[in-house]
Amino acid sequence: MSVFDGLDEVLAEVFADLELGASAQHVSVGKGAGYNTATGRYSGSRADPRDIAPAVDTLTRELVQGVAVRTGDLRLVAPAPQFAAEPKAGDEVLMGGRTWTVLAVKRSQGGDVVMAYELHCRA
Repeated sequence: MSVFDGLDEVLAEVFADLELGASAQHVSVGKGAGYNTATGRYSGSRADPRDIAPAVDTLTRELVQGVAVRTGDLRLVAPAPQFAAEPKAGDEVLMGGRTWTVLAVKRSQGGDVVMAYELHCRA
């Protein structure tokens, strides 16, 4: 028995009561998807969009997990229970009429329980 047992259920309840921010959808892009350098987008199989409500911030650091930050890049932080699958580089976030590509993902966790994901996104 760990101090973190059952934390995922508690977090899901707490996050359900919070209004975190923007209205967005996460789209998991399947394996075998390729990156098109001309369009700057990944292509391949895609899962149905899943609603998330991330806190949104512009990035000001030079690097995020080894990926260079460009003007206009966003940092989205959303509770883990909102995602149907763990987000990964190459996934997409649909927000504000734009499609944002996930470049890097950082997990926030306590013990073995992932509490939230921080996504570095670029339109």
